[in-house]
Amino acid sequence: MCRKPSKIVFIKLSANSTDRWNRMRIFSILCLFSLVLPMSISGGGSFVVKSDLFQELVSEIKRVDSGELIQKATYGQKVVAAVIVAEAANEGNGMVAVAEVIRTRADKDDRTPLGIVKRRHQFSCLNSTTPELLLRKMKRHPQFGLALLISRVTYNEPHRLSGYSKGANHYHATWIKKPFWAQGIEPVVTIGRHAFYRI
Repeated sequence: MCRKPSKIVFIKLSANSTDRWNRMRIFSILCLFSLVLPMSISGGGSFVVKSDLFQELVSEIKRVDSGELIQKATYGQKVVAAVIVAEAANEGNGMVAVAEVIRTRADKDDRTPLGIVKRRHQFSCLNSTTPELLLRKMKRHPQFGLALLISRVTYNEPHRLSGYSKGANHYHATWIKKPFWAQGIEPVVTIGRHAFYRI
C-alpha cells in the first residue's frame, strides 16, 4: 500500500521581536490542524513543518488491543518503549523526538536501538536500575502502549519518524543545569521539557 506523502509547510519567520505575537498566532493555528509539534520558536529564520507521526499513533492506539500489542512486541521494542515513557511521558511529540535520538545513535554506531539504550550512562532513567526493572515499572504506565507503537516505528519503519529532533543525538531536561557536554552549544530544537543537540 502506498503511503501518502507528508504535508509540508514552509514558513518564513521574521527576526523582528515585534512580530512575536503574529508568529505565535500562526504557530497556534497550525497546531490546531495537527501539522506541527509544540516545539519552541526562537529568533528568525525558516523551519519545515511535517505531518505529525505522534497524532497518527494516538489515533492508531485507539484501534488496537494493548495486550496483544505487548504480546507481539519484541523484548527490544518493549525496553525502548520503557525508556521513551520514562524519559518523556506526557510530552506528546517529545516522545517521538526521544525515539529519534535513539535511532540516530543506533544508525551512527551500527547498533540496535536496544543496544543503544542498554549502554551505561546514556539515558538517566537507567542510571540506577536495570532495563528489566524499568520495563516492569513502565508497563503499568497509561502511555506504554503508545510508546510501544513509537518504538515499533523506531525499529521497523524509521523513515516514518517525523524528524522533529532535527538530527539530534543528545538531549537533556530543560529544568536541570546544562550538562558539561552541552556547554557552549545551542540546542537545535526544544520540545516540551527537553533541549535537543546535534554533537
